[in-house]
Amino acid sequence: MTAFTGAQFSQKQEYEADEYGFEFSVKNGFSPYGMGNSLNKLVELSKGAKSSTVQKMFSSHPDSEKRAARMKEKADAYVAAHQQ
Repeated sequence: MTAFTGAQFSQKQEYEADEYGFEFSVKNGFSPYGMGNSLNKLVELSKGAKSSTVQKMFSSHPDSEKRAARMKEKADAYVAAHQQ
């Protein structure tokens, strides 16, 4: 398996882990915005650390900003669906 293929496989697993974490969190009474907020904190902490395009392409983790945005969209949808 090439590094690129392995990175893509790991990114898929990371997205699945995000989904599981979101579902686990809301089922256990945590804020649906918690995961997105945590990912945004990671983005803040990593500001100033530059990565090359090649490093990003082979990274085993999806872009944290995209993950945070995805979790916010998921949280917004969850809140809208569960409003009374």
